[in-house]
Amino acid sequence: MLVTDHGVVRSVHPNWGEVAPGVYRSAQPSPGQLRRARARGIKTVLNLRAERNCGAFVLEEEACAALGLELVNIQVRSRDVPSKELIGQLDQLFHTLDRPFLMHCKSGADRTGIAGTLYLILHEGWDVETAMRAQLSWRWGHIREAKTGMLDFFFESYLADNRRQPMAFRQWVEEVYDPAAVKQAFMERWRGRWFGLDLSFWRE
Repeated sequence: MLVTDHGVVRSVHPNWGEVAPGVYRSAQPSPGQLRRARARGIKTVLNLRAERNCGAFVLEEEACAALGLELVNIQVRSRDVPSKELIGQLDQLFHTLDRPFLMHCKSGADRTGIAGTLYLILHEGWDVETAMRAQLSWRWGHIREAKTGMLDFFFESYLADNRRQPMAFRQWVEEVYDPAAVKQAFMERWRGRWFGLDLSFWRE
């Protein structure tokens, strides 16, 4: 697990940071890191990797149970645009999770980045560009030139539509956003240009 799940890297660089008051982000936490999170007051862990048959998830599940942390699992993908259903599910979770809460993926870069961006837009009232700069950036290890740039393209699609016809982000998701069309547009632009780079940073 220390090698295949990048555990060695996370042991020295947990990629911890604050998204907003009471909301934090990180890479996959070890049991020790979960203990430290609990000591900081964290009550809930939002696992963006879903339930998985792997050692990291088993250790996380056991540690959360032992520490009295609520563990909530949801599947977010780093190399796909989010579905409308997923955005709605995250929106609802952001309303209902007991705080302070910690959300994480594997490296704390891409899936955590889009979740953090959505949180700031939907629940803190940030504009899309500012939220993207704060949460989807090199600072966290996010590489927009790789296929993970699909996450940036999702938000950029809103910005392009908003310039033509101004509307709130939530309204755009509900009434205009076409996940299949956005993904196709990204793939036509990206396909093959950065394939080697994407393999180098594969973190799913």
